[in-house]
Amino acid sequence: MKFVVDILTDDLSYRLRPARADTALIHRLEVGESARAIARAFTHGPAGAGTGHKLPYTFVVGRDGLITQTLPLNHVGPHAWTWNARSYGVACVGDFTRDRPTGSQWDSAVALCACLMDFYGVVQVQGHTSVPMATTDDSKICPGKHWNMKDFQTDVVALSTSDAPPYVTWGFVSSVQ
Repeated sequence: MKFVVDILTDDLSYRLRPARADTALIHRLEVGESARAIARAFTHGPAGAGTGHKLPYTFVVGRDGLITQTLPLNHVGPHAWTWNARSYGVACVGDFTRDRPTGSQWDSAVALCACLMDFYGVVQVQGHTSVPMATTDDSKICPGKHWNMKDFQTDVVALSTSDAPPYVTWGFVSSVQ
């Protein structure tokens, strides 16, 4: 699995996180195939209408399993209404109301959330619409029926508590575009 730090915004108006996040919220995302395309859709396109044209997710997990960190960990992204300040948004590319995640994507998302638990104080991993007051749309199902949250949580906890070798290969991209 590869992990790339590619901070995709230079917007200094993001709120700073008042404390460490304790939750990772899993989202489905259908507005682009790459983290850069998703960033453009939110910051310059109609997808950003509900977020004040701010990039809402701290991480994007592509279908190929590439994890891109798109916001600094101390920035609050507008991804889950009342949960924003206490959670990291983990957006997985795809529509999981129709399709299953790829194996690479699933494994990378599991490893990311295990890393957040092991090193950054996250104590729970939930689906976006499985926590109260995370959306104003009562009909929304996120991440979707084909992203089995119970299996996902089980896999995250199993990796988090294992003595597995390091599960992330780090990279860094220094330009904001």
